[in-house]
Amino acid sequence: MSMSMEIVGRVPRVLILYPYDERIAATTEAGEAVRTRLLDATEGKIDLFSEFLDLSRFPEAEHVGRMGRYLSAKYADRRPDVVIALGEESARFISANRKDLADGATIIVAGFSRSTAEEIGLPKDVIGAFSEFHIVKTAEMARRLQPDARRLFIIGGSSDFDRSWLATARADLAAFSRITKQPTWRT
Repeated sequence: MSMSMEIVGRVPRVLILYPYDERIAATTEAGEAVRTRLLDATEGKIDLFSEFLDLSRFPEAEHVGRMGRYLSAKYADRRPDVVIALGEESARFISANRKDLADGATIIVAGFSRSTAEEIGLPKDVIGAFSEFHIVKTAEMARRLQPDARRLFIIGGSSDFDRSWLATARADLAAFSRITKQPTWRT
């Protein structure tokens, strides 16, 4: 939302979209940090909404469509001025449902890489706060911090995103192990 945009007679409405349910710590913590920062920056003069899309347990297209219709109806009289989509799945969701749910709203996406954003094909006016994950750099740091360690375990979830990330991590760490002739890393 442009600061020059005037919202007459009300405070700005911000919708935070979480890709999963409230028990997923990473996105919940990120969302709470966003909420806290927004409340501090606006001295509480903001109307915050949160929606958990539950896409890890219900990834089917039918569920995504139902959620789009439901949220569009729910916010029909209280359209958000800003939507913050945490994670790739939330970004895909708001991109697909923007016209009906938040037409004219500023869209901010966060929690995934710039290359993933390019794959998604986000509209040009979407603002990205991208994260880059470099498992090899993390492994190098772990080795410096614990030079006598013989094993590194990387634990991930079972969502499509987690499986994809773990496969990439395995490949990167295998190449790293071959180059450095260091112990095998486990994921």
